Amino acid sequence: MMVTKRDRSKHNELIKHGVTWVGKSFPYYLVEPRTNCTENPDIIAFMPCGTSVMIEVIASRQAFHNDKRKKFRVNPFEGMGHYRYYLCDEGVIEEGDIPDTWGLLHFSRGRVVMVRWSKGHSRSEFAYNAELSLLAKFIDEKCTIRATIE
Repeated sequence: MMVTKRDRSKHNELIKHGVTWVGKSFPYYLVEPRTNCTENPDIIAFMPCGTSVMIEVIASRQAFHNDKRKKFRVNPFEGMGHYRYYLCDEGVIEEGDIPDTWGLLHFSRGRVVMVRWSKGHSRSEFAYNAELSLLAKFIDEKCTIRATIE
């Protein structure tokens, strides 16, 4: 399925709102990072204790159906994020559409609204190591920036 310009534009808009939402609670987050894992999350955030939250942004109903067929959705143990959320416009995905352990965020009336909390997931060692790799990359980039500025 080809991604339309409209879907890409909506996707980018929702990512901005997701970053605003996640930034209120999580001090460290990455947006559309490239990983050595099969999953490249739209937003992944970390708490100092190591807990991770992954947000998958969905621009349309068709995009949601495509997402459900991804390898790491079929086998959730391979996916990233201790806590996993879908973020979409209100009406694109409903609670009954998603797995019991996933959370749901709707963008409605200019803000992100928690529809359902994520219950948490177990991750494979590979997925967990991919998250650690992202954290190391984040730290390396921040340290390089600081060293360059100073």
